[in-house]
Amino acid sequence: MARSRNYPVEVGNAVLIGPHTALFGCTIEDEVFLATGTRVFHLAVVRKRAEVRVNAVVHLKTVVPQEATVPIGWIAVGDPARILSPDQHDAIWAILSGNCLWAKPKPRWFG
Repeated sequence: MARSRNYPVEVGNAVLIGPHTALFGCTIEDEVFLATGTRVFHLAVVRKRAEVRVNAVVHLKTVVPQEATVPIGWIAVGDPARILSPDQHDAIWAILSGNCLWAKPKPRWFG
């Protein structure tokens, strides 16, 4: 878990956090399941009774709704979260471009 004064990590009650999970300045509400290898980034919120499955990602400033599931290896992005497969790079980038802390122009080699 990585936290700072500006970006604390808050974890609710009855939360199951699997091994190799990384939490960075985010909020995890009550009764959430974070499977092995999940990553939850700055200012993201995982609402009550949601599931983030093996190697899934909750991106910057994303809000995963109550009782939602992020499937194995998929990516949640936006508020409210859109849950996308990893091959949906252009859709993920479009959402992040207007929503992230470090928005930069898209590199040219991502045609």
